[in-house]
Amino acid sequence: LAGLTGPHQDKYTAPFRMPHQTASIERMCGGGVNCRPGEISLATNGTLFLDEAAEFRTSVLQILRVPLENKSVTLARAGRSTVYPANFQLGLATNPCPCGCLGSEDKICLCSAHSVEQYWKKFSGPLLDRIEIKHFVKKDTEDTRKITVDEMKSHVETAIKIQRERGIYNSKLDPLYIAELCKLNETCQKYMDTIIQKNDLSPRNVDNILKVSLTIANMDGREKIEINDLIEACQVTKKIENGIINNNININYFETLDNYSNKTIELLSQKPETNNKALILDIKETLKNLNDKQKLDILNNVVEEIQKNLEQNNENINEIEITQINNKKR
Repeated sequence: LAGLTGPHQDKYTAPFRMPHQTASIERMCGGGVNCRPGEISLATNGTLFLDEAAEFRTSVLQILRVPLENKSVTLARAGRSTVYPANFQLGLATNPCPCGCLGSEDKICLCSAHSVEQYWKKFSGPLLDRIEIKHFVKKDTEDTRKITVDEMKSHVETAIKIQRERGIYNSKLDPLYIAELCKLNETCQKYMDTIIQKNDLSPRNVDNILKVSLTIANMDGREKIEINDLIEACQVTKKIENGIINNNININYFETLDNYSNKTIELLSQKPETNNKALILDIKETLKNLNDKQKLDILNNVVEEIQKNLEQNNENINEIEITQINNKKR
């Protein structure tokens, strides 16, 4: 692969590949008459970053599953078969919905539930399971935490030093190594059992949580996982459901939804002249303590009630107009 990564790439710098959203399967995994390597091979020992990942073809995203697992890709063409390395770190960035406003506290998402579902169908469950860290980025004016580049670099260097002395990196741990290196104390084990039972986690999900927990501990200079490491790992490895990171909806959710549905009907009956957009903004203001999934479901319910009430109001208006016309004829 030497000399194929570009004129500005030297042998001392890890490769960083960022293909365009129109990239084909051959561009990503390799191919052609001479079986040339693709982006996943050129990113070996570096990073493959897919910006606006939802705009890539579904087939292109799905071919990443096997290389992520095997760290290699086999290209078979007429008369020859070539194996290229594919040991890369995958990074994805995408909007939560087609309009990009889903989950925002100061913007209204105009996408239907069906369009959001179709948008996220490109990311299959097996592909998302192979991505350990998932984080919803949003503006937080109350967050005053600060960390410098040098401080973060120091944490990373500490983790890498521990893993090099051990002889294997955390990203390459198989189930046997995980069972040996990620031993949990009684408190951590009880917490982990609760998380597994509550979220119905697959074995791969559990392994991801343990590997991320071990990495967090290594960044702090420790080789043993503590409860704080496990809690933080569970926060950044949550499942994604139609653009919303699963935050474990509380027990009182359905009761809250029913009560608010009744309140919505009451508001609409009292203020039929209220602008729909302003009403939704007013309702969102009262939902600050609920998570994004709850907000989405409640707003969908609100929109349905608005439509029903508008249809009913239109019918009443038509009846009044007909009555007035009949009176004039008399």
